[in-house]
Amino acid sequence: MFIPSMGNFLYKFNILLFGKFGYFYPFFLMIINYIYYKRHYKLENFKRSEIFGFCFVFFSIMLLFAIFYPNEGYILKLLYKSFSFFFGHILSGLIALFFLLLSIVLLFPGFIKEIFNLELDFSKFLYFESKIKALFMDVFGGEKEEVENKNSKTPIFKFNLKQTLNSSNEIKNNLTEIKQKQESENLIKNDITEEKINKEEIKKEEKNINENINESKSFMYETSKEIENFAKKASRSSISLDEELNFILQEEADMIPERFLKPKKIEDLKDQIDEKSNLDEPSYKRKNIEISLQKTTNKPKIFEKELELREQLLQKAKLEEEYKVYQNQILENRVKEEIQILEKEENLNILQGNKYTINDQYNDKEITPMEEKQEFLPTVEELNTPYIPQTPVIKMSEIKEESFVSQQQNLLENETNQNLKENLDNEILSQDDNLQDINLNESKQKNELSRGILVKEIELNQQLLKDIEQGEIQKPNDFKLPSLEFLANPVYLKQDMDENEIDKKIYDLLEKLRRFKIGGDVISTSVGPVVTTFEFRPSADVKVSRILNLQDDLAMALKAKSIRIQAPIPGKDVVGIEVPNEQIQTIYLREILESDVFQNAKSSLAIALGKDIAGNAFITDLKKLPHLLIAGTTGSGKSVGINSMLLSLLYRNSPKTLRLLMIDPKMLEFSIYNEIPHLLTPVITDPKKAIIALSNMVAEMERRYRLMADAKTKNIENYNEKMKEKGLETLPFIVVIIDELADLMMTAGKDVEFYIGRLAQMARASGIHLIVATQRPSVDVVTGLIKANLPSRISYKVGQKIDSKVILDAMGAESLLGRGDCLFTPPGTSSIVRLHAPFASESEIEKIVDFLKDQESVEYDENFLKDSQGANSNTQDFDNDEFDELFEDAKRVILEDRKTSISYLQRRLKIGYNRAANIIEQLSKAGILSEPDSKGQREIII
Repeated sequence: MFIPSMGNFLYKFNILLFGKFGYFYPFFLMIINYIYYKRHYKLENFKRSEIFGFCFVFFSIMLLFAIFYPNEGYILKLLYKSFSFFFGHILSGLIALFFLLLSIVLLFPGFIKEIFNLELDFSKFLYFESKIKALFMDVFGGEKEEVENKNSKTPIFKFNLKQTLNSSNEIKNNLTEIKQKQESENLIKNDITEEKINKEEIKKEEKNINENINESKSFMYETSKEIENFAKKASRSSISLDEELNFILQEEADMIPERFLKPKKIEDLKDQIDEKSNLDEPSYKRKNIEISLQKTTNKPKIFEKELELREQLLQKAKLEEEYKVYQNQILENRVKEEIQILEKEENLNILQGNKYTINDQYNDKEITPMEEKQEFLPTVEELNTPYIPQTPVIKMSEIKEESFVSQQQNLLENETNQNLKENLDNEILSQDDNLQDINLNESKQKNELSRGILVKEIELNQQLLKDIEQGEIQKPNDFKLPSLEFLANPVYLKQDMDENEIDKKIYDLLEKLRRFKIGGDVISTSVGPVVTTFEFRPSADVKVSRILNLQDDLAMALKAKSIRIQAPIPGKDVVGIEVPNEQIQTIYLREILESDVFQNAKSSLAIALGKDIAGNAFITDLKKLPHLLIAGTTGSGKSVGINSMLLSLLYRNSPKTLRLLMIDPKMLEFSIYNEIPHLLTPVITDPKKAIIALSNMVAEMERRYRLMADAKTKNIENYNEKMKEKGLETLPFIVVIIDELADLMMTAGKDVEFYIGRLAQMARASGIHLIVATQRPSVDVVTGLIKANLPSRISYKVGQKIDSKVILDAMGAESLLGRGDCLFTPPGTSSIVRLHAPFASESEIEKIVDFLKDQESVEYDENFLKDSQGANSNTQDFDNDEFDELFEDAKRVILEDRKTSISYLQRRLKIGYNRAANIIEQLSKAGILSEPDSKGQREIII
């Protein structure tokens, strides 16, 4: 507590003394401290001119602050009063500037001399310094300094100014000459030291050269001696002279050609010389003398280990091949033995693979069991032994009934030969069916083991469907709902699931992951109308991010357009890999509306979203969402999905329980729904009318809340129940559908954002729900306010990963397939559900719309299109008659400068921000300025 209070006291004391100058002079002191540090903290290293310069700088700046701020700080006040009293305000400022220029000349004399050719004589400052010192000595006392020598006759205070100036100039010249001499001496010394160093290096190089010469001489001397000795031994003269002393050894003599040896007599040579012999060859070749020479093969040491490993591998490969051949022989022998045993015991002659016959005198019929398909079993690990498929050996004793031979004997004793043949045929056929059933069960078990468990339901989707309230919906008495006959029957392409294709995909998937050193296994698969999902359980040492990075590699391995990886699946220890099917099925709306899930839903606002990846129908309750944000590019199925939602609402509600407000700036999507009795207004295509309708919808929400508050109810359902008991009118649900949000944001972005945010925050309990769709899910369209208040979202295929991140807060929508393939984020969960939207053609929609038009005529509520509450502004309302006092001035400024920003008007009129904003709003009401666009800018209309 003491240190902060002490710092606060020093701060206040500093401001009290120096005022605003107290903020700046510490920086000046820091600069002086840095220079003092560079001069090794010694005043001797500073020139007198530099000291005077620093003092003049400090004094001149402080005097300037005193002139500009005369009423701040006691020291600045005193300084200003003293100077202004003697010199006045303007002259004191000129004095401060003079001292500032003088300080610059003192601190940077060389710079001033080069640029301005000015040189200041510092002896005058020394003279004034001595005068001031003498004055202080006279006033306060002390010993005076002796300026001249004792022997001088002239007094101290009598000196000639010209003589002093001449003497100072002579001293300066002497000093410059001394400095030049010192610099020349330093240069000479440096040259001498460099020459000494060069000489020492030259001596070292000479020594090295001499040593190399001596070594080469000694080497030449030794080699020359060896050559001379060898020549002496090889010459004839040396052999003739030293023959008695045995100077040449016998081994060396054999190596020397005979023509260099001692000549022999002609008689001795005739017997030895052959016509074919070459006397130039060495003697050991002609005499067939064997010399044991060591065969040295210099192998590089680097490759010795690799060569050894290669030899070991070759040996292992040979042993494995021999082992495989031996094992195949053993297996073939065992199969032959079993066949022989079966032929003896059960009278079976096994022929060609799986075909067999029964040797019996009463039946010569050949029986062939069902030919099983050779299935593709995915194996990731390489086998050490060759794979040999086992031949299907079937024993008749395994069947629960009595043996075939015993039945045959009983029948021969009791019946005739003709009846025997008929009974035998029937029994053989029944036994054949049993064998086929056994083989089919075994094959199914093998297939399930190879491809994992086939999943028909997804746990997360089933939990979401269970949360929907079940029960019977109340059908209207005075209105007939459309029947399902208006919708087309689904065309099922009944194709057997190609199990071999699934096994092939599993094998390719596991093989590709194994190549990237990712271990694991596929534990289950789910086959849907559009995609097939493989649940892959990775090993314990595998990171999920490694699998996510292999999305493109896996798509290439599986030969798919795009795949989606869900890592991990919520609530499971597996990774979901969704691969598109080769043949994609079309999902029809009639399938979803006929499903038990939709028929048993109690909510009147249940909407059909399509099928999940397992092929089961999926719906949701708009009351629980309570609002929905949809995004998707052109051709992704966004409009088809919205139409299926609308039709599912029309199939469950009459005009008394549901009203629709449709906004379609594109003027194409919702025009088919015009004049149906459920509409509050005609389909709105003008963006300005859409903003008015949204503002009136906010007013309707507030009116409903007032009614519910008077009835003491919390939501619209309780309010309607009370009204039914009292026999009063009920409130219908209202669903606002906006097909293209981007067009509205381009015209009046802030107003649209305000009204949508207000409705999304408060309209749930009043029975008003929003379905907002956009083609461009960018940040300027789907703003933070809209995104925060619309938690439930559906994303069809988008173009970029950033768009998927904006709409879903996660990646994945960019890898969808289109044609209604979408991702849905349910309310209250962070998981993402993949769905396939149903299809309804335009002819089907026209049939339903015509049926509804025939039932009842439309009654529009014109109050929703009236601009009664100033829909063009979400700020405060002002009366047209009451304008600000500065209204005319603001109008003049804007028309002259052609600038409409609030901050500019605030600066020009010198008023507050809120008042400037109110004046801008008044100008827009008066028709001088337009409404703000998507960027918040206004245009001048006049």
